[in-house]
Formats: sequence, C-alpha cells, structure tokens
Amino acid sequence: HEADGIWVKADNQFYDPYKIPLPEIKEIWEFACSINTKEYEPDEFAEHHIQNFITEIKTDIKHIKDRMEDKN
Repeated sequence: HEADGIWVKADNQFYDPYKIPLPEIKEIWEFACSINTKEYEPDEFAEHHIQNFITEIKTDIKHIKDRMEDKN
C-alpha cells in the first residue's frame, strides 16, 4: 500500500529508488543546492572508473608522502 511509506530517488542515477516505511522516517530534508562543478554520467561510476580513480588517489598520496619525507 502506497500510504505505508514514501519512495525516494536520488539525482544520481547510480542509486536505485527505494521505499522508506513511514515509521522509520525521523526527518525530511529538502535539497537546496550543490557545490559540484560538474555533473557526472552514470558510466563514470562503473567499477573500472572507480578503480582508476582510487589508483590515482593512491599515487597522489604517495607523491605527497615522498615530498614530506624529503623535507624532513
């Protein structure tokens, strides 16, 4: 029955819509704005893209650590 919950849907298509039972709802928030400077395509969240992104982050962290060690 539709009156026993509400369906929620994210702007991000990566997430599927889902139903929240009314007794579980504690607060309702309204989305006002986003600080994103770019809209992402659903394909950008594919597993291989995420793996590449994590690899890039790990490389960046290693570079930062190396530079910090050089200064010490």
